[in-house]
Amino acid sequence: MRAFSAVIEAMRSKSGHAFALWDAMLVQAARAAGVIRLLIEDMQHGRTVGTLRLENPFKAGFGLDPDWHGSANG
Repeated sequence: MRAFSAVIEAMRSKSGHAFALWDAMLVQAARAAGVIRLLIEDMQHGRTVGTLRLENPFKAGFGLDPDWHGSANG
């Protein structure tokens, strides 16, 4: 039943955040797992969905700061 809930939430995210279905599934799976940073190339860098922040690792100046704690520092 938990997987079914994740699919329903992904479908809501798809329409609510204008994501493609597979992107919405990935975002929802990350959120369900408690992920706060998702490294992904083809979504808007810096966008947040709840507590999850989408980041493009190929963007100039990107870094994996081990002290990063969810602040919106661009």
